[in-house]
Amino acid sequence: MDTERRYRFAGGGDRADLAGIEQAYVKLIAGKPDDIARQADRASVRTSTFDRKGALADLDAVIEKQPSAKAYMQRAALRVDT
Repeated sequence: MDTERRYRFAGGGDRADLAGIEQAYVKLIAGKPDDIARQADRASVRTSTFDRKGALADLDAVIEKQPSAKAYMQRAALRVDT
């Protein structure tokens, strides 16, 4: 997804086009709930499509399961931007 198309989700734009991606991540995460990489990946997708609330929730879950400096830094960056 290029920057111009991604930017349309900023400011609470219609996220209907992302429903398929969200559903795929729900299945991936449910299939291997202990694999934090899947949740961290979804946090990255959510960050890049301006879903900071969703990305923060994912990063909170990642940190709860396996704290790391990287996850804390990603979460801090989102909190500063919010």
